[in-house]
Amino acid sequence: MLHFERFAFAAIAFVALARAAAADTTASRRLIEFGWTSPIPHSCAAHQKNGADAFDGVVFDLDHRTSSGTELKFMSAAWGHRTFSMDDFEQPLADLKATSFTRLRHNFIRLNVTPGDIGWFEDFTPVLTNVRIAATVAHATPCDGVLLDIETYARRIFEYNSQPTTATISWDQYAAQVRRRGREVMQAFQKAIQD
Repeated sequence: MLHFERFAFAAIAFVALARAAAADTTASRRLIEFGWTSPIPHSCAAHQKNGADAFDGVVFDLDHRTSSGTELKFMSAAWGHRTFSMDDFEQPLADLKATSFTRLRHNFIRLNVTPGDIGWFEDFTPVLTNVRIAATVAHATPCDGVLLDIETYARRIFEYNSQPTTATISWDQYAAQVRRRGREVMQAFQKAIQD
């Protein structure tokens, strides 16, 4: 059985590489920091000064503080039922715009496919709204784009046998729906940049 994860990863990697190659064939290679030490917007300036000299850019997490004061990582909550708004990121947006990126000039906002608690056949509006927000913030700040991390840290959303309705929905039906959602996500990214 073909695993969606492998197919999706290969497809996304191919599209990203093809787009980069088409955009500028003379571009030099870049070293982008991505991992456990991802900064959040208000710490980008300090991160740039402390140990980021070897990198050309960084993947960072958008932070959001709820009305109760709890910090919530957008990357971990965006692929689910929760719908964010641009108002939720007023401060991170201001922090990014205020940061003078001298060395880290090729930055990306991280977006995970977590919590993954929304089904492929459910109303996908929250995910599409959140994807547009990520792209809008990236477009309005010194970012090259969004890093879509498709590793399934929470639920196995790309594994057919882990879906809740396999008794009534076939693998082929799921495959078609996942592809449809993939197109919608890519269109949401593009629409945010074009608006």
